[in-house]
Amino acid sequence: MQVFKDEATGRVTFGMVSADDAAAQKKQFDGLDSTVIMVFQYLCDSKDRGIWIRHLRHRTNLPAARLSKILKELEKRRLIKGVKSITSRTKALYLQYAVITSREHLIV
Repeated sequence: MQVFKDEATGRVTFGMVSADDAAAQKKQFDGLDSTVIMVFQYLCDSKDRGIWIRHLRHRTNLPAARLSKILKELEKRRLIKGVKSITSRTKALYLQYAVITSREHLIV
């Protein structure tokens, strides 16, 4: 079972997920601790805008070294990807792997 939220109305609904999808999703998150999943959830909340690494560090209250290890692990599992903004090329921005970036970002 999966939770879906309608962005326009804000209604929350539940739907069934196939066994294959559930097994694939379980395999992706297998072996990850709660802090890694928490970071991934913050990345999911950012949708196609992405989230700056600095904002992520402030939201999670994790040290920079720990956060960079978590981000590398999520990138290795192809759950997130790093992108660079056109306006500021030195800032690190992350978003979900399957999401297409908004217009102001350029995929690296």
